[in-house]
Amino acid sequence: MKAFKLISRVTTVLTAAMVFAISGEAAATYLSGATAAQLASQIQGPGITITNPKLSVGKASQAGTFSNGIAGAGLEVDQGIILTTMDVKTAFQANSSTHTSITNSGSSTDADLLAIDSRSRYDTVVFSFDVTLGANTRLLMIDYQFASEEYNEWVGSQFNDAFGFFVSGGDLNQTYNIARVVDDSSIVTTQNIFNYDTVTVNNVNRGSIGSQSNGAPVILTNSKYFIDNCYLPKANRDSYYDCTQNKSMTNVEFDGLTHR
Repeated sequence: MKAFKLISRVTTVLTAAMVFAISGEAAATYLSGATAAQLASQIQGPGITITNPKLSVGKASQAGTFSNGIAGAGLEVDQGIILTTMDVKTAFQANSSTHTSITNSGSSTDADLLAIDSRSRYDTVVFSFDVTLGANTRLLMIDYQFASEEYNEWVGSQFNDAFGFFVSGGDLNQTYNIARVVDDSSIVTTQNIFNYDTVTVNNVNRGSIGSQSNGAPVILTNSKYFIDNCYLPKANRDSYYDCTQNKSMTNVEFDGLTHR
């Protein structure tokens, strides 16, 4: 299983606007091999100051910045950063295979990611930073989309790609993973956050197990948060093909992704 991790140590109450995209696009503009400083510059906005940005796990090719995501790729995030267990160049291409795979940094034992799923250890990329909010800033808004090549065939298997956005510091007494499956009408607090599902392939999917499932725990009730991008021309299909779409919904390599 592959995994992503973002860490933010806030020094005051959460806010402003930060945009993350765990996906890519062909017609959008992107920069592969972005440094930690470039990633921080891309998501920093009015009312927030980002310091100590670090890419502590992963290769340079796994991180980048992008723009024109909505018009160029049909994404729901227009600009931001991309962190991928593939590489940025491959992620930013039209879907051409149901099982594109690139081996990166090998095994990782990050404790926060392993708390999501004990198998979240392969091709990991970790971006961390500190956030300080301005005197008039009271809300930190984070938009992201999670995408995976393990959709749809591996839903219900050990290949359970995962994403975490971990926040600690300030008046928080522990680290919280705020990447959760939740609609806009819900109020999530530190008291109830653990009641909401984490963001993984087995937790957010089209609502049915995949052709390669093997009995791993799976949740099939979150399909309203999922975009099925699994479609290939007949010439590109193989025994792993597990698609019901008659076209790709977004111009990315990944077979599925979450709504923003």
